[in-house]
Amino acid sequence: MAALDEFRDRILNEWLAPFCDSRGYEHGGFVWSSLDKLSEIDARDFMDAVDSGLVTHKAGVFRAACSRANEYLFWEGAASISPRRLTLWLEPVITIAGLRRMQHKFGWPTERLGAQSASYAFDFVGYQADQRTELVSCEAKPTRKAVDLLIAHMHKHALTPKEGLKACRPAEVNALKKVIALRESSSHTLWALGPDGYGHVFAVSRSAAGEVVLTPTNESALNFESSSADDESRVNS
Repeated sequence: MAALDEFRDRILNEWLAPFCDSRGYEHGGFVWSSLDKLSEIDARDFMDAVDSGLVTHKAGVFRAACSRANEYLFWEGAASISPRRLTLWLEPVITIAGLRRMQHKFGWPTERLGAQSASYAFDFVGYQADQRTELVSCEAKPTRKAVDLLIAHMHKHALTPKEGLKACRPAEVNALKKVIALRESSSHTLWALGPDGYGHVFAVSRSAAGEVVLTPTNESALNFESSSADDESRVNS
């Protein structure tokens, strides 16, 4: 069975009803056309994350070992409309698919992966053995354009101080929050991930002036062995 067909079946038979029942929603509110933007690779990796035990599922809510928050499969529409309109929330799907790639493709142990960083600036993270120190910070976006715009804004605000948040245009606030989070963390790699496997990987460094420098690199930087090598010296340097 094709991944998108299987994903559709699992929404119908496995994920939608428990989500609705736990909230007292009618089952008929899901907008099936919201699946149209989901890619085969994201659907497959999401389901593999569930089936491998990388994330646990309860009533349409998903969580990985080091997660700071739950990931929700459905976006809830206005409560005034009955049945309540539910659509697929693409970013959590890409987040969980990304966690699966970190585990399966790049060799990260399940216990070192989680959704939502401590600052909530990033969607998923690869951690040091202490499960607190961030090594790889990852952000999921629903479109390629959103990925590229995020990176452009992060480059623009590489030196902007925290106080600059008040003066930022709304479209740039999110990017500056990520720059601030990288400035204050020990993360050495950034992965900006979009739909259908699209994304960019950067080596992260910090200048003496506080500038966050993002240097393009390849996906080998995401490998667990290279990411976690000499963890202690990375953190203490």
